[in-house]
Amino acid sequence: MVTGVTRVMVGRIKEQHAGHIILSDTTRLSLANGLTLEQFDSGELVTITYGRDSGGGMVVESITRSAALRPYYTR
Repeated sequence: MVTGVTRVMVGRIKEQHAGHIILSDTTRLSLANGLTLEQFDSGELVTITYGRDSGGGMVVESITRSAALRPYYTR
């Protein structure tokens, strides 16, 4: 069960499994009960909405493909 505040992050998929995903920075996120994902390619940029379970683990509530990030430059 997810509790508390919902958060958003952007990351790159490293691995996708039936019950969890792993991002390129080694962050592991469990999938919410009943959540099934479409297949994402390794290295694909995604936007993830997640919450925390009672043990503090991150639990994916939704995940979508993201547009490529563009660097921000200042002069």
